[in-house]
Amino acid sequence: MTRKNKLENNWLYVWGIVIIYNCFSIFTRQVNSNSSKILLLMNFFFGGYAVIKSLIKLKRYRTNISKLIFLILSYYIYILPYVYLNFKNGYYTLYTLLVMPIFFLIYFYTEYQCGDIFNLPSAIMNIIIVLSVTSLFFWLFGSIFHFVHFYDSTVIEWGGVRQIYGIKFLYYEIQHTMFLGNSIPRNSGIFVEPATFGLILNIILILKLLVQKNSNLIGSIIIILTVVTTTSTTNIIVTFLVLIIAFTQSSSEKLKKIKKIINIIWIPILTIVSVYTVLLLLKTKLNGESYSLRMDDFNAGIEAFKDHPFFGNGFADTTSMIKYMNTSRLLQPGKTGFSNGLLLIFIQGGLYLGIIYILPLIKMIKSGVTSKNVVLLLVPFLFLILVFSTMAQYSELDILFVIMCIYIPNYLNNLRGDNDV
Repeated sequence: MTRKNKLENNWLYVWGIVIIYNCFSIFTRQVNSNSSKILLLMNFFFGGYAVIKSLIKLKRYRTNISKLIFLILSYYIYILPYVYLNFKNGYYTLYTLLVMPIFFLIYFYTEYQCGDIFNLPSAIMNIIIVLSVTSLFFWLFGSIFHFVHFYDSTVIEWGGVRQIYGIKFLYYEIQHTMFLGNSIPRNSGIFVEPATFGLILNIILILKLLVQKNSNLIGSIIIILTVVTTTSTTNIIVTFLVLIIAFTQSSSEKLKKIKKIINIIWIPILTIVSVYTVLLLLKTKLNGESYSLRMDDFNAGIEAFKDHPFFGNGFADTTSMIKYMNTSRLLQPGKTGFSNGLLLIFIQGGLYLGIIYILPLIKMIKSGVTSKNVVLLLVPFLFLILVFSTMAQYSELDILFVIMCIYIPNYLNNLRGDNDV
């Protein structure tokens, strides 16, 4: 990329920051604050700006946009009946289902046609690495050793209304976990819970190591260390799987002899090690509150989905599953939250919305089977594991990844020299 192009793309860093901060950061859950609305408006502004730049670029390069028009029309024809039925949520429904997906669809179509789909994701990766370094510093020297004191406080509504302390815009201490009989702070960064932070880190790691095949070793190590400090079981497991897949897919000459052996038995090794790791990590979780709440969420979610399986219980409706939750949770303020983002989409949108959400993932899996590309087969499953255990639904980063799944198969297969997906 030329110096001129780098300067022209600096705005992507600002958009990237807004996308990240709007993905269940504490600023989206602050009580008596307009920060969530400001973030939404900023995303709308930058998304609109991206569309304008994309249309200008498409015209300049005289790119055929018939496929893009077909995709947009097909999506609108399909989604409009659902939007009509859920219009009571007003601007949020319109923004989430009609505006932002199309912004990303146009942007990534243009980037793919005219060069590279990784301009925006690369900016987000770099921002996440900076946030990871920052969180590691304040987690270690503030939360663990107490050399740094947290004087900034804010009130958020997540698991009940509560006050949290941290460093303004950079780090907040939200949750603790028991380790060897001691209460240890978990690294949440600027997000509402460690699992959310871990999900974002893993999405970046998946794109970085498996799709883009970025060889920035230091950046990858920083992200991995940060995932570990979240102490999120699912995220640590996914990180471990990403590393194994990345290793077996590496084209490094130094690893050729080792890979010849591993590639023959990598699936059994992956299975055995993964099962052992899962059992080891879950050993301390099975009898804990986190596990019981997640299982209750799953059971309550399935029952709520069965109430309205086709069109769902209503977009952004967060109460439909409460009646099926364990009655003891209803007596405890803050215990009626939900932890399964993927299931929540099907609860609120039924099969109608759920299918459109997972369709790009199915397309990627199909392309992986056709092209015999292991990465295309496994990336969708890794993403589904993440969103199945964490809340990230309807966020811009979530939508961005799903839209990218439309173009990732072509991107990877073109790198391999395949002409068709």
